Amino acid sequence: MKLSALAIAILGLCCIASADTLKDQLTAMNGAVEHALLAKDINAFDKVMKPIIAPNFKYIDEGKTSDYKTMLAGMKMGVGQMTKVTVASVKLLSYKTKGNTGRVTAEHKMLGTVVGADKKSHALAYTGLSTEEYELKNGKWLMVSMSMKTVKMTMDGRALPAAGK
Repeated sequence: MKLSALAIAILGLCCIASADTLKDQLTAMNGAVEHALLAKDINAFDKVMKPIIAPNFKYIDEGKTSDYKTMLAGMKMGVGQMTKVTVASVKLLSYKTKGNTGRVTAEHKMLGTVVGADKKSHALAYTGLSTEEYELKNGKWLMVSMSMKTVKMTMDGRALPAAGK
């Protein structure tokens, strides 16, 4: 399962376009992102995120770089495999702005259920740590990159290998 791209990317994109501080934007956007993910609604997630994604956005996971469209497609596939999402959360661990740039470290969590190859329901847990880079352009904070630093996935409490490994 490509849930790494799914869960972290889904939760990691946390910023809204306004003249508020970066922290204010992150805090305001978390609720809408979490609501969309709990509903497994990637289209709603995209509507929230697309306006704040920089044209040159890069998503980096396991040393591989992709653009927003590719990341979103991976999320759609991963969320589609989940029977139910029970928890979708982002915790801001640190943020710093200097001039027109910003950096955020965030912890992401997604819990839910999936149907396995055995046709039974299994508990899936995903946690990850990301570093996100932002630029302030025309009064809007835009996310230019999201880099996954750590990813941990478990099914029924047992560790799963990261996607692609």
